[in-house]
Amino acid sequence: MNLDDKEIEYQTQSTVGLTPYEGIQYAELDPNYNVRISQVISVTGGSTYDISFAQSCRAGDPHLPSYLGVYWDNTKLGQTACTVVPGQSQAWATYTYTITPVSDADVTVTFKDEGVSDSYGVLLDDVKMEARQGPNPVPEFPTAFVPVTFIAGVLGLVLFIRIKTE
Repeated sequence: MNLDDKEIEYQTQSTVGLTPYEGIQYAELDPNYNVRISQVISVTGGSTYDISFAQSCRAGDPHLPSYLGVYWDNTKLGQTACTVVPGQSQAWATYTYTITPVSDADVTVTFKDEGVSDSYGVLLDDVKMEARQGPNPVPEFPTAFVPVTFIAGVLGLVLFIRIKTE
């Protein structure tokens, strides 16, 4: 995992009153400055990948909503936002981005706090990247024509029997 030269905070339930979405801790991407975290991942061209995560934001943040940018190398997949409604408890929202790379590559997946830098950062948990399916297999030449050959053979046999009986 790569991290800006700034720090990241790992929070637990007792810190801001929010239960982690998964496990016992989650990351805050703006402890003092907006930060980004990233990881380089090897992918296979033609495979489909789901990038999923849970996001929340700090109650009491004077600059809500909090914004989180999600990047695939230098391509922005999207930006999510969260807010805390006064009088309601904080909650996690889950998001999934799906991408199918065209070729084998090492890509950098990045999550970046894009809100106001005010020490109330985006809360991020349960980040996953999973391959959904591999490339569609291309049938080999004989395999693709077996049904056609079978049908043509049956029709030929029927025609042969009809000619013999006439």
